[in-house]
Amino acid sequence: NSPDADYSAELSAYLARLTEKDSSLVSDDRFKALLVKVGSDPAMIRSHFQFFREVYFSRAYREAVKLDVNTPLGIAVIYDSLVHGNWPRLRNKTNEMLNGSPADGISEKEWIVQYLKNRINWLDNHRYKVIQKTSWRPKAFLELAEYGNWNLLPPIKIKNIVINE
Repeated sequence: NSPDADYSAELSAYLARLTEKDSSLVSDDRFKALLVKVGSDPAMIRSHFQFFREVYFSRAYREAVKLDVNTPLGIAVIYDSLVHGNWPRLRNKTNEMLNGSPADGISEKEWIVQYLKNRINWLDNHRYKVIQKTSWRPKAFLELAEYGNWNLLPPIKIKNIVINE
């Protein structure tokens, strides 16, 4: 609906199939090629950021407030877990292991480190190999915690990529 959406006409041809959750789109090469092009559309980029802000970041922030998690690293861990899945189960497991959360007086740093260890264990032992390959994410967060970079100050090195600003 955005006036600067370069591919809205092409995408609208797929709207009914998307609404119906048509699984054959997975093998539709024209649709997949269109999605690649749409990824660089300014309207899609804005929409993407708005969606993640409203659906994931706002929820992550609310969860952080409830748990009394205040560090940038702690909030990033919660955000990543909400985006990637299994947050409630692993949050509850961590609360059980430590007899509470930071909101109950448990050290935020201790809680986040234990949560990350639980998450790494869950991912590394997942029945699907493709999920196991994602354990690098909490491992990267754990490394930041071990270095004491709770404020996510640059430089940050993740998977041989250095973020300097």
